[in-house]
Amino acid sequence: MEKKRKKNLEQMERATPLIGILTVSHRGRILGNLPLFKAFTKTADQQGGKVFVFTPGGIDWIGQRIRGLHYLPEKNEWQEMSSPWPDVVYNRIPNRKWEALPPIAETINRLSAAFGPKFFNPSFFDKGKLYELLSRSPWKEHLPPTYHFKSEKTLREALSLETPLYIKPTDGKAGEGIFYVEPVRGNKEETRYRLRSTDGEDQSADAVGYSEMWRRLAPFIIGRSYLIQKAIPRLTFAGRPFDLRVLVQKGEKGRWGVTGIGVRLAGLDRITTHVPQGGSILSLEEALSLYFTRNERKREYGNIEEVSLRLAQSIDEGYGSVLGEMSMDLGLSPDKKIWFFEANAKPMKFDEPSIQARSLKRRWDYCAYLVGLE
Repeated sequence: MEKKRKKNLEQMERATPLIGILTVSHRGRILGNLPLFKAFTKTADQQGGKVFVFTPGGIDWIGQRIRGLHYLPEKNEWQEMSSPWPDVVYNRIPNRKWEALPPIAETINRLSAAFGPKFFNPSFFDKGKLYELLSRSPWKEHLPPTYHFKSEKTLREALSLETPLYIKPTDGKAGEGIFYVEPVRGNKEETRYRLRSTDGEDQSADAVGYSEMWRRLAPFIIGRSYLIQKAIPRLTFAGRPFDLRVLVQKGEKGRWGVTGIGVRLAGLDRITTHVPQGGSILSLEEALSLYFTRNERKREYGNIEEVSLRLAQSIDEGYGSVLGEMSMDLGLSPDKKIWFFEANAKPMKFDEPSIQARSLKRRWDYCAYLVGLE
């Protein structure tokens, strides 16, 4: 009788789809993308579901219950709650440092084992792994020449190509820690290099020789994983290069779709288009109207969407089909070819309101789809 009563109680508690968002806390304060958590809670409420936020410390593995927080929009406050095992877990551990901590990593592994595909986006992407798996896909033609930065020898070989290069940390985010190396000619026609960084003037230098450049780079490269990538010339707007920010998500049928495409314009004399690094927002129509007629733009939108979806599918398969969303940075070269630069497994809020609104509904649709999986 007691077991039956408990089962009926849990069925009452589970009358609506229950989505748990995994994050972390520090000194009693929930960390992570709180605006996203709040907005997703509102979307779930509108769709007849319920969202709560929890941390590894709130999990009762034996009793299969979780202590967490539920956001109350009408009061703009968080309410403590205890719930049975959620139907779906959405992983939003805020950064790689937290993700790598042993207790967090153990929690992720246990949730992955317990929920399977219903625990989605289990980890951040490693740029090296992304390039390796895409280089084996039918879509490798969209990858710039990219190499693992293994030693000083790797750098010397890359510089012998006499082309601008990007040097990127495989665990970087928001354009942090990126270097740009550009060959220039010295007074005696010997090759020298202009070195620039997203991390300030301390690592930047004009027309230095190879030895000086290596001296500046070595403290950052040694002990950390980096890639060397050929810099692809890109289309420009007002004399500045721009990239495409594409949000791809699975939806109500569990299939990938393009939620939206934004454009990010490089800041004046900046080496990336990331907004935290001085980049700015531009509409896709405005950016492409300089290079394509109306009919050509329509076809180009279709091309961008197709390449984005094919890349997302390849990445998902490479990660075991446990992804529900990703954003990716693409570029268009002067010959109109589409290039893949990187992808992000934990998309941040898009600055375009229409894309952000669609992303919330599509994320909910995917969770609802997962709830229906047997």
